[in-house]
Amino acid sequence: MLGLTAFFTAIANEAAAIFWCYWVAVTDYPNAAWLFELIPSLDEETVSINNLVRVLLVVAVTLGVVLISAAAGIAGFYAYQGYRWARVVAIIAFVLSGLSVLLNAVAWPAIGLCFVGAFALWLPPSGKFFKTWLLRRYPQPAFEPTIERVYYGPLPRYQS
Repeated sequence: MLGLTAFFTAIANEAAAIFWCYWVAVTDYPNAAWLFELIPSLDEETVSINNLVRVLLVVAVTLGVVLISAAAGIAGFYAYQGYRWARVVAIIAFVLSGLSVLLNAVAWPAIGLCFVGAFALWLPPSGKFFKTWLLRRYPQPAFEPTIERVYYGPLPRYQS
């Protein structure tokens, strides 16, 4: 449950960060995201190219947030459903959360939240949880005891 909460809180944090980035970009574009500060603005003669670069940078930041949120959502949801492979997706979500540094300071807590979520899925109680769900989904077949003697012929009549 800690992993699910951490991952879904990271998703909410990323959503707040991208909306904050959009809001600030309207009035102060270079300070809206760290990636926007890395790419210098072009001179006034190439306004169309400058606008294209700005739009592509906004698209890049948005795709980064979508990747982080998708990986965190998949890891959280499928861990809650008891799938053991969600542990691997949790590590991928943590690695992808490093893209948050390209956004702004509002997005940086998502890195820690994804770490907490991934760490929680690798704890021993989570392993027991996944094992329990595995046995629930794929129960071991129960075999009938072997029949040692088979009676052939007419069945005896019962007296009433």
